[in-house]
Amino acid sequence: AEKKLERIERHLPDGTRVDLEIAIEKHKTIPHRQRAELTVWTSGPVMRAHEAADDMYAAIDLAIDKLDRQVRRYRERRRSWGPHHGHAHPEPMALRSEHDEEEATLSNGNGDHGPVVVRTKRFNMKPMSSAEAALQLELVGHDFFVYLDADTSDIAMIYHRRDGDLGVIEPVR
Repeated sequence: AEKKLERIERHLPDGTRVDLEIAIEKHKTIPHRQRAELTVWTSGPVMRAHEAADDMYAAIDLAIDKLDRQVRRYRERRRSWGPHHGHAHPEPMALRSEHDEEEATLSNGNGDHGPVVVRTKRFNMKPMSSAEAALQLELVGHDFFVYLDADTSDIAMIYHRRDGDLGVIEPVR
């Protein structure tokens, strides 16, 4: 894994931290039980990639390939955005704490137990524009991104629409 990560690290500035978490899912019904999750902590955005496969080496390779694409996209966007967009790149959204313990079991009202909350993540949120949030959304590789809107000081969410465009959900008071 360290040898394969060298190809990504050469595209990142000094002082960047890369974390690799590997795990084997214990539940036998999960088709790809070997899981690899990479997190890159830069002075700009936090980038993540997670993949699962039947083989741990394959899961690591898939995650590194995905992260490599994210790092290249980040570098290209940072070059093209430049000073005419205000910031060369947004500040990091640092992970403050993470709880992997089972925290609550939700009930559907008739006594049956529904899904179980297995992870809670908390982030420090800095105000950002929807354009910065769109960049963060692409870099983390998720379907949605929750952020603090710089104009309204409200929490907002940007997401990928089925037609390929982006949508923003804002609260109404």
